[in-house]
Amino acid sequence: MEIEAKFAVPDDPTFERLLSLESLGDYVLVPAGEQQTTDRYLDTESRDLLQSGHACRRRALSGGGPELVTVKGLGGATGSVHHRSEYEVEVAPDTPPERWPAGPSRDLVLQVTKTKPLVEFVTLRQRRTTRDVVRADHRVAVLSLDEIEFVDGDTARELEIELVPEGDGADLQALEHLLEPYGLQPETRSKFERALSLVDAGSADAGGEPHEPGPEEPGGGAHRAPAKRRGHRANGVGVRADDPMLEAGRKILHFHWEKALAHEPGTIAGIDPEELHDMRVATRRQRAALRFVEPYCRKKFLRPVRDGLRELGGSIGSVRDLDVLLAAAQAHQSTLATSEARSLQALLKSWARRREAARQRMIDHLRGQAHAVFKEKYTAFLETPGAGARSDPSPRPTLVRHVLPYEIWEHHGELCAFEKMLPWASVETLHELRIHGKRLRYLLEFFREVLDGTVEQPVRAIVTLQDHLGELQDCVVTIGLVEEFLGSPEAAADAEAGAAAGRYREARRARIEELRSSLDGPWSGVTSPDFRASLSRAVAHVQKQTPRAHTRP
Repeated sequence: MEIEAKFAVPDDPTFERLLSLESLGDYVLVPAGEQQTTDRYLDTESRDLLQSGHACRRRALSGGGPELVTVKGLGGATGSVHHRSEYEVEVAPDTPPERWPAGPSRDLVLQVTKTKPLVEFVTLRQRRTTRDVVRADHRVAVLSLDEIEFVDGDTARELEIELVPEGDGADLQALEHLLEPYGLQPETRSKFERALSLVDAGSADAGGEPHEPGPEEPGGGAHRAPAKRRGHRANGVGVRADDPMLEAGRKILHFHWEKALAHEPGTIAGIDPEELHDMRVATRRQRAALRFVEPYCRKKFLRPVRDGLRELGGSIGSVRDLDVLLAAAQAHQSTLATSEARSLQALLKSWARRREAARQRMIDHLRGQAHAVFKEKYTAFLETPGAGARSDPSPRPTLVRHVLPYEIWEHHGELCAFEKMLPWASVETLHELRIHGKRLRYLLEFFREVLDGTVEQPVRAIVTLQDHLGELQDCVVTIGLVEEFLGSPEAAADAEAGAAAGRYREARRARIEELRSSLDGPWSGVTSPDFRASLSRAVAHVQKQTPRAHTRP
């Protein structure tokens, strides 16, 4: 049972005052971290979960990794205090309910939805800053300050106080009384209920009927929230089966280059970390696409492109990597006792300083003359069909429909080659496995317009494997940075900080072993007969496409 008090914060100055609080009366507020999350609420097309009085939320951290599924009861508010049933389970991204770990979350969702698939219909993002509420050396609650972005761009600020086992109703009453000078108003609805009302209001304004999906548009379209989904079919690339590989690659590069440029101002501003994340993803995809373009383009044209993208990727990647590691460390810190959390703060401050230095180098690069020149020349290359094309004296396969099937099966074979060594694979080998999986995934995503729709199943399976191995690699990098800290004068001067950092290192080592021992599940997804069958159908589709007629000269 979840018991929490929820309040609407009236304005930005009040929110800033609340962020600066270190105590409320006899209660000490201990910093417990900050998180950027995306919450996606799932239900059937006919909203069976909602009608049963429940909401199902998938929460993803901005740094990636496993998602937290929470199944909550709705309603149950008395003034500011909400009493709700709540069941939680950690799952890999995009895992359907039948593959969730056994427990109340899975049982309830399957019982209500039967065999109907779940779809996303409400999405919101939030920045959450948390404080442990401590009374007489006992942690009684968690106080959260949330900045929320709803589906239609509306924003809100909210304060929540959730009781932990050592807290009780008297603590909630006392804290609510201590917060009276700040002019907070009780919030009787959950974030989900408020977001849902906005979605349904938008549907009604557009002439649609809330809760009634139309037959021609799954989920009713008008009332479904726009959501960023990995694996979603990209529009506007325009790749065709009869395109030369170089020109198809040019289209793919141009598409993702425009995405990178669109996020550059937000990356420099640094207000929304998702801008940096999205720019890095777009840059990574271009570097991956170059691998498929390289055999068909003269080296002198590709060399400056490769060098410019590598430098760009390195400057933004160093900041993003630290964002991910800091988010994971803050999440770990929030689970610790107060004294241990304080001791670990020195490590987090050290990483935050490193991150700020990396961010300054990134800004210097993005505002520099070399990057400006690169952008101009690269754009010209992308907007000039035929630029850099190789001329071979003898015929060789260059069209998408001739080359792509071979490339897909070759990449699949390279991925499967890891199977024999997995039982004893080192973390370095597992990192190589992740890279090979990513190459196959990108290949499928780049050319999905000419592949059969069944390609989405292999893409999802590869993403699940990638996320699993990505968390493992994050742990490896974390251990290296912790050991750097342990060798620093700062750790030598603060024995408690050094000890806390050492315990965090051991926790990451233990997590690596957990991930290694549970690799069979994600790995089976990319080696299963269903995976190969879906891949076969996707490849057969491009091979069946009829070439365009050519006129004899």
